Amino acid sequence: AKAVEEQRLGVALLVKLAERLAEEDRDLFVAVLTPVLSKMAMALAGRDMQDTKARETGAFCAMLARSSKGSPLVALVTQLPIFRPKSVAVAVGPNVAGEGFRLQTESLLG
Repeated sequence: AKAVEEQRLGVALLVKLAERLAEEDRDLFVAVLTPVLSKMAMALAGRDMQDTKARETGAFCAMLARSSKGSPLVALVTQLPIFRPKSVAVAVGPNVAGEGFRLQTESLLG
């Protein structure tokens, strides 16, 4: 986590290492990358993903951009609590926006 934070570990290498680790040992991947991604995500608190000139946001966006389609790294990122909006009661009905719309409009990734 410290190497990523201090930018001693490049984004491309982080993504390759993460994807390789996910292939080799999924449990170890989750155990190692969850704290790293959580720390990176906490640095984004109070920002939006459009602020790509900020060092933290730029690195995070670059990591997501370099990840392959269906990447386990992206899947792990989306499970982090910081990317989930606060829970609210959602009404159900034909003209009511669903959970997907709420996540898209109210979460940091949306």
